[in-house]
Formats: sequence, C-alpha cells, structure tokens
Amino acid sequence: MNRIVPSVAVALLLFCGSRSQGQDISNNLQDSSYRLIIENDTLTSNVPLNEISAKAMRNFTKGYGSIAHSAWHKYHDGYLVRFFTADSVGYYLYFTLEGRLYRTMAHFTPQNTPAEVQADVKSVYANYSILYTSEFCEGDRSIYNVCLMAPDQSLRLIELKNGDMRTIMEFDQ
Repeated sequence: MNRIVPSVAVALLLFCGSRSQGQDISNNLQDSSYRLIIENDTLTSNVPLNEISAKAMRNFTKGYGSIAHSAWHKYHDGYLVRFFTADSVGYYLYFTLEGRLYRTMAHFTPQNTPAEVQADVKSVYANYSILYTSEFCEGDRSIYNVCLMAPDQSLRLIELKNGDMRTIMEFDQ
C-alpha cells in the first residue's frame, strides 16, 4: 500500500504533464545547471557531467541506446535518469554510485502497455479500460500496477505480480 499511492501520483503527474518527443524535460529537474547538447540530443544534470559515473553512462547507453533529452540527477547513494521514449513511455532508472542499474520504473499509456499485461487484464476485466500502467523492476522481479476504469466510471487499481492479479484499491464515483 505504501508504494501504491506514490505510484498513482507519479503516473498521474506523468500523464497530466506528458511530454512530446521533441521537448526537453530538464525544466522539471531542480538545479539542472549542467547541460550537454549534441545535435538534437540534450543531457542535463544537477552536477558537472564528469561527476556522473562512466559505468552508469555506459550501462545506460548499452541498455537504452541514444535517448534524446535525458535528465540525470545525482543523489547521495546513486543516480536517477529520467527520459521519455518516442512513444511516450516515461522511464526512471536508478543506478548505484558504482554505475550498476538496480531499479527501473516505466509508466505506459493505454496504447503502449505491454501486450501480455493487456491480455492478462482483459481476461478478467473485459469491460474495463486501461488508463495507465506502471512497471517496477528490481533485478529479475517485475510488478505491474494497472489503473482501470469501469463502464460506470469507477476506478480500480490492480497489481500483477508473479502471474497473480489482485485488486489494490477501488474508487467509486
């Protein structure tokens, strides 16, 4: 329950303020005083770029390729990288100070929710519409939170974890 309310808030903020492919998301990153611009790609950071772990940068590039407009933020225990893909998937990646990727969060629109998640949800909630999906990964473990709207406009937040589905919250009109 403790991680659900923040995930709902983050997802709502993402979709209320969604970004198009060409926009720079650095204006949401406090103290983004360092910027590297190469052609149409922008990398912003709250610390000088040479203070970002080279291993974290390599792991980011290896796993996600060239991402336009990524925003890096250094914390006391690691790095947070935020970016949006061309199809409006919002990613938050957490790296250790040594550069190891240890946690990811992805926020999907109804159109780009993974097909297997859509199929699992529709098998139980056929008359519901998917509003958004959030994926939380740590190591090889993934949890999906899916917000659904019923035909009567009530909302249901469900969790898919290890093949099991359960309702976390219900909101009536």
